[in-house]
Amino acid sequence: MLLAGGANVPARTEVLEDLERSGGENFVILLRGAKNHSFKGLYTHLVETGQIVKLYGSGPIEVSDQDITDHFKYDSGSRSFKSLSTRSMSTLVHGMVLNTNVLPSSATTVRAVDRR
Repeated sequence: MLLAGGANVPARTEVLEDLERSGGENFVILLRGAKNHSFKGLYTHLVETGQIVKLYGSGPIEVSDQDITDHFKYDSGSRSFKSLSTRSMSTLVHGMVLNTNVLPSSATTVRAVDRR
């Protein structure tokens, strides 16, 4: 669904490499908007510390609960994101939308994982 198709093979490959390299267990997808669920970035949610840190994409390096406007859970049956009525991050959250004032002004994609 996200990063589907031949045109997204390079980005999909980078994201999968970053997932493996991160060592994280909980991941959250940064979505473009509450109605437009296109992929903007990938974050890891460090449950022990509450940190939400970017692995790949065009969002800020780190996100706080106050930066998030919408939380989503992925419904594998309908293959879509469903809105969650919560104000804080948890392991139930699979997608998020950020407040526009915390998003970078340029649309450049940045990999946050060290490529060593």
